[in-house]
Amino acid sequence: MEQVSVKTREEGRERRLWLRDLGQQVLLRSQADWSTAERRYAGCGRWRRKDSTVELRIGEDGRAGFGGLQVCGSVWSCPQCAAKIRAHRAGEIDEAARAWMAAGKTLLFVTLTVPHDRGQRLAPLFETVVQGFRQLMSGPDWSGRTRQKVRRGLIIDRWREWGLRDRLGYAGLVRSCEVTYGRAGWHPHLHVLLFLDQAAAGGTAAALRDLVDDEWSGQWAELALRAGLRRPHDKHGVDVQIVRSTRDLAGYLTKVQDEKGADRGVGNELARADWKEGRRAGLAPFQVLELAALGSRRCAELWAEYRRATAGRQAITFSAGLRALCGLDELGAEVDDQTVAEAEVDAVEALPLDDLTWRTVCERVGGRHEVLTAAEAAYADAGWPAAVKAVEALFLELRRRWADDPHRTRWGERWSA
Repeated sequence: MEQVSVKTREEGRERRLWLRDLGQQVLLRSQADWSTAERRYAGCGRWRRKDSTVELRIGEDGRAGFGGLQVCGSVWSCPQCAAKIRAHRAGEIDEAARAWMAAGKTLLFVTLTVPHDRGQRLAPLFETVVQGFRQLMSGPDWSGRTRQKVRRGLIIDRWREWGLRDRLGYAGLVRSCEVTYGRAGWHPHLHVLLFLDQAAAGGTAAALRDLVDDEWSGQWAELALRAGLRRPHDKHGVDVQIVRSTRDLAGYLTKVQDEKGADRGVGNELARADWKEGRRAGLAPFQVLELAALGSRRCAELWAEYRRATAGRQAITFSAGLRALCGLDELGAEVDDQTVAEAEVDAVEALPLDDLTWRTVCERVGGRHEVLTAAEAAYADAGWPAAVKAVEALFLELRRRWADDPHRTRWGERWSA
């Protein structure tokens, strides 16, 4: 895997922390009663965990982080939590894909989308896509049928007719949901990685690709029409590709939004929606957030709609038994998104921060990144004592800026833990 440069890593972290700060500001300006999820988002990386102390920590690799803080664990709305969760899932997907392909078996990358128009609400569109896929993966067309021959009221023969599942040699899948917004409105879509055993199916990878394309294109069109949508385009409604290596999809989806030096394996293409920018005139969700924070009322409405429509939904899922089949269980037990988001830097050094200092850091957009960058630079140059001295000087500077900021009271008690 390619290594991400220190500069690129810092730029990615700066952008994520900045976007999270902006998202929390947009939420504050909404003046609406917060749901539980919204309250968790408001306090993510800001509020101290109960019975914990906020700490500045340095790990063995010289990277800095904060400990003792609440996190929201939202893979949809929080740039920082999304990056951690999606990076973890991307690693799992890459490991599974490498193991499957090393065994000489087939991977198909399927994209499913439906026609959409400006003015349509995201929630029903999203539900149509998700439920449509569930119907593709169920019923006799997928699972097969039991046939029988009856003579004079007696069953004289019974046999099972193969469904698409059997003809593909299907073993499992990974499903990823993504959303963008463009000239034609909201665009929810699915990326599905199918794990197939062509030896069991008795066909080549190309034959399996054509089989999926032929079977699902017609079914997907019928599902869209049944939901009251237009008929999907023959080329874009269902798109099926053979994965020949874990990196051959790098040019297919979209260019990354940050950390551009990172590995673009199939796991990242499937899981790292937080890296992506919208195609052509489209916007990725965090680009909508950025415009909302800069004052666009329309984008603020879109961001609120996006948060509501994605709340409680799973972004990336493995089918039952696939992890064990690909040997992922040997790498450790499966963990949920919240656990992944709560993972903190394993500290070799730690500096406790009092509540006033921490509030001063949080009150300024970008303050947390300033502290982390200063600590890492000083630690790399002269060790931990120099890092402590550098961040303490920065704390004083941040307090001076805060005292001179006429808008500091706008945060009020809503930001206190």
